[in-house]
Amino acid sequence: MGRISFVTKKVAIEGWLETKGDAYWTDNGNFDWDAGNERYYTSIAEGTQVSLDATSAFADWSGSHMKFTFTNSTDVLTVLIKDTDGNVIGIVEDTTLSGETIIEVPITWGSFDIGEVQFNTEGIDWISFYLTSIEAYQGDKPANWVEHWDDSDMDSYYGSWDGNKWPSTEDKSYPDEEIVELDVIGSWADTYRPTKIRVTFTGVSTLDMLAPSTNPSERIVDGNYSSGEEITLNWTDNEDFSYIVFVEDNNTPFAITKIEWLE
Repeated sequence: MGRISFVTKKVAIEGWLETKGDAYWTDNGNFDWDAGNERYYTSIAEGTQVSLDATSAFADWSGSHMKFTFTNSTDVLTVLIKDTDGNVIGIVEDTTLSGETIIEVPITWGSFDIGEVQFNTEGIDWISFYLTSIEAYQGDKPANWVEHWDDSDMDSYYGSWDGNKWPSTEDKSYPDEEIVELDVIGSWADTYRPTKIRVTFTGVSTLDMLAPSTNPSERIVDGNYSSGEEITLNWTDNEDFSYIVFVEDNNTPFAITKIEWLE
């Protein structure tokens, strides 16, 4: 079907639009609507799937993302967006909610409009939360390169942080190799699904790069690449990653000077 952004009809701009209340969603009795504070509230049991049905305001909408803001919440939640034929067209799984949490869900379109947003609590005893904002992005959200690479986001298993880069070290198991292995610090990589990675390095022209997911048989990146090359990431198993390895096999020292992720 030919899709037309509903924001184009109303304000003729691209960007985030607040889509909340009965103009955009119909409650199936799962939520309480706090009109004074303009937010949804629910308290639901283990295994419960609650949802909001999309109204005709979303007819022919073709945005690339939806964003949900939760407050007063702790626990784990999966957010699914389904089309009017029941197909899942967007999903972010097992996000830990803590205080205010934003979950941004990319949408992969088929032939149908948005039908509902579903919140899945399977495997959790009880969960209560306020849903304080539901935003829809009009058009294609601009790509954005974001840095996650210094000692606030990574720790070294091989190599060391010298204040502005990660110099390599000799791999003791393979003396002909220089190596940097970086482990994720904190929760920034949880459910993180950028589309590409771009690594800048000095000292050599190419490096072998490997980043397994938490499923050891799957790798989000694996190959030999040049500095600054844009590399498409593989998320086929939809698992997180926890570390990334860089190897040079001719005993030539190198340094990682930046790692960027395309969101």
